[in-house]
Amino acid sequence: MDNKEIALTAGASALPLLSGDLGAMAYKSGIPLLGRDLPKEHSVEALKRLRNILRVPEEMVPVLHDLTRYKGGPQSSALFYGLSGYPEDTAKYFRDRDILNPETGKRFRPGANVFSPSDLAKKQPRGAVLLRHTKDVATLAHELGHATALNRGLIGKLRSVSDNISRRLTGGAMFPVRYGAALSPIFMDPDNPYLYAPAAAMAAAEAPLLLEEATASTKAISALKKMQGDPRVTPGSLTKSQYAAAKKLLGRMFASYALPAAGFIGAPLALAALKD
Repeated sequence: MDNKEIALTAGASALPLLSGDLGAMAYKSGIPLLGRDLPKEHSVEALKRLRNILRVPEEMVPVLHDLTRYKGGPQSSALFYGLSGYPEDTAKYFRDRDILNPETGKRFRPGANVFSPSDLAKKQPRGAVLLRHTKDVATLAHELGHATALNRGLIGKLRSVSDNISRRLTGGAMFPVRYGAALSPIFMDPDNPYLYAPAAAMAAAEAPLLLEEATASTKAISALKKMQGDPRVTPGSLTKSQYAAAKKLLGRMFASYALPAAGFIGAPLALAALKD
């Protein structure tokens, strides 16, 4: 390889690392919006309105605030699928955390039974939204957007299963494997019929996650748009500026997924193109 090819190969190899940093920056850039343009914590009225619009009842998907002080720094919010299928594991998980249910006002500290196996057998919740570092209405709407998969029959099942598989394949623990696979075209012959296979594999692994994140954010934006109004007249409403800030925050949240994915797909694609 000449110097130009070496430089291009080095640049393509750095794409997953660079795009990961850009994704983290995109997420962090949205945090200052909270408290300045958007309240840091959603109201109970906003939660009830979102439930009605998105058709996600409390008995199906409880919303919980995780107040646990984690040693590893801020933890991201998430939707937990299939709680009733693993009652013992679920009970143990929540027993170790400081949890607040904003709709009932009940708080469960470490050592208490938040969800006992018998409760899960009776209530049969399909999942739970756990709001951790960010508890604003945009994050809440996004997680409830994910929860709409739990009441959509076969389509919803496909959404949740493919999303779970994609998250496992693209999670932090898989970074060394993914990075090695992304760089694999460097070691392939130019006439190898599978030269573009690593890029295709990366795209296949990332696509379900990106589609699910886009779906959740689209549903969230649509629901928040319907909630615009005067909060003094209709509790739980959003002003135009708050709605604009919520859209901006959701856009940056999506970028935190899309940018790293672009790096992992772009690297093997570029390296294969240099060989081809």
